[in-house]
Amino acid sequence: MNNSKLGDQFLKKSGIMLCMLVLYFPLCIGITWLLFQAINQVDSSAFYRYATENKFSEDVFFSPEIDAKTSIGNTITKTFKMIGNELPDITQAIFHELLKEKTIFLSQLNENKAYMEYLADNNLTVEELIAYMGSISNLSNEILNGSFYFSAVIIFLILYIFFRFRIELYWLAGILYVFSILDVFTSGIFSSIFYKPMGLASKMMGQDYTLNQYNMYIGFLPKIKEAFLTFIIFDTIGQNYREEWNRRRSKKLTEIYCSIGIILSMMRDLKTANGNDRFVKISKLNIDLHYIIKFSKRNKKDLALKEVKELTLMFLRRIKSGSIFVGDVIIFLERVETLLKSSVDLKNDEHSLS
Repeated sequence: MNNSKLGDQFLKKSGIMLCMLVLYFPLCIGITWLLFQAINQVDSSAFYRYATENKFSEDVFFSPEIDAKTSIGNTITKTFKMIGNELPDITQAIFHELLKEKTIFLSQLNENKAYMEYLADNNLTVEELIAYMGSISNLSNEILNGSFYFSAVIIFLILYIFFRFRIELYWLAGILYVFSILDVFTSGIFSSIFYKPMGLASKMMGQDYTLNQYNMYIGFLPKIKEAFLTFIIFDTIGQNYREEWNRRRSKKLTEIYCSIGIILSMMRDLKTANGNDRFVKISKLNIDLHYIIKFSKRNKKDLALKEVKELTLMFLRRIKSGSIFVGDVIIFLERVETLLKSSVDLKNDEHSLS
């Protein structure tokens, strides 16, 4: 029976992990788009600072104003005609194609005297131009790297918060860190031993497999490693908050339990002192009964606490509508005290009721 239950849990968790893996790549695409939009909305000049190593906050190479003065756009168009390709609509794709045919592009660029004079007048070099184009053409990859990391963090937090994956994530993080550190210490030799097995797996699935693809997969791991580290940091912070919350909860429960004992003793003494007057009533108890209800609601599987909640709600309704006989209060408190002692959740708490 236990083996069957463990098997069901394993299948369930494996299914959840598979669903998260399927969700991961669409999430990466969505996060990439959101990052682009966010940067454009907040400060689009960040792209130019990135491409010029924080030297300029505007396009100093291909802006419309520069094109109007130097006809650099015509130079680019001529270059594409010479290489026999159509001019792409996206700037990154344009720069990527030009850099692939850098020799032809530079020869056309040198023929554009107005543009070369512009570069000289503004203390700009052809090398800086090429570096700028390379950075812009690689912009999507840089943003995608960030989205790979951020998407992994989101997936880990979803698994942790909604599906209670904690030990599993720590195991995966440990395995990845061992793999990563071994690969670093062996200068990449360790990861290379997986090249052929992954190649065979790709062939079995009918996919082409190259060394560049494998290097891309290996290069993907640091983003996941950093995402695991971020998860561990969040989990550590959360654990500190949980421990503090548990400490306060235990203190509160201990106070309530002690109060029940003290008031129960007082009620018994009061009943004894007024033995001939059974009509002595109580209109208020100095016990935080609402906290007992709140705590019981959080532990729905505990049958003892479930009964405590029901009894307490009934008692509060009665005392709200009028006073209650001392004997009834004693019966209520004795029952609550007994149930709290038998509560599994309270027994598992190392501080409460001790």
